[in-house]
Amino acid sequence: GAVGAYQFMPTTLFGYKDKNGKQVSGLVQQLGLPMSTKFDKQTQLKLYETLHSKDVETLKRLGVPITPGYEYMAHYIGAGGASIVYRAVQANQDITVAQALQNAGKSVGQNPELNKIKVKDFESVLEGRLKKGGLSPHSAGEISSLNTSGEKLVSSSKENEQLISSIQEKSSSIS
Repeated sequence: GAVGAYQFMPTTLFGYKDKNGKQVSGLVQQLGLPMSTKFDKQTQLKLYETLHSKDVETLKRLGVPITPGYEYMAHYIGAGGASIVYRAVQANQDITVAQALQNAGKSVGQNPELNKIKVKDFESVLEGRLKKGGLSPHSAGEISSLNTSGEKLVSSSKENEQLISSIQEKSSSIS
């Protein structure tokens, strides 16, 4: 399953073999990180920033608007998945996110939420989660304080402020 503050999937971190058996590099390989690298907040932030940058580039290339909802969607279901949802919305399809992904030949995995949310509502649902937490994906570290249900990972506002502040400090030291 997903790991770390940014809920990285193992294939995102370490790569996978495509349909033709060709190895696709993960973030660890793309950044040239040794396997002995500590998976600490700074490393996770560096991985997230790399992924987010690539997601935004891909969304732009695919003609998907760069909004907080679509940026979060790219992190959640991949930039290609966000493009599929965007195209289904543009086609005015009354289907769930899972149906749109499956219609495009993509695997949905074990996320039951994708079977419930309509494509036309998905962007606003994700934006609502960001607003609920007082967050946006535009500054590094902010999505890390949400889990896949959009709830804060830590219980008190003070803890959330400290978490976000700590990640933002590390972000500025990396830049």
